[in-house]
Amino acid sequence: MDNKGQVVIFTLMLAVVVIILAISFAPVLMEATTNARNDTIVMNNSDNTGTVETIGMNCTGTTDAYVQAGCIVTDAFTPYFVGFLVAIGLAVLGARIAFGS
Repeated sequence: MDNKGQVVIFTLMLAVVVIILAISFAPVLMEATTNARNDTIVMNNSDNTGTVETIGMNCTGTTDAYVQAGCIVTDAFTPYFVGFLVAIGLAVLGARIAFGS
């Protein structure tokens, strides 16, 4: 196989890896988004005997405009991030098909 064929295969592999990474990041990002939106209780010590802290924005029970704006941005982050990564992978694939060999 010549150098051009190797570049085509490498480009296709790179595009598929980016798409797979985007799909695999989605559940992790959704969990992080849920934790950021809701009140989450965290123990400071590993044996759960330390001080209890509540983190999260409590998006369902707030009337503060700044917190609501933060909740909207947090909600919009996951689909835009995953969509951006999928778009990059599809752009690489599309460019290879359109302008290939």
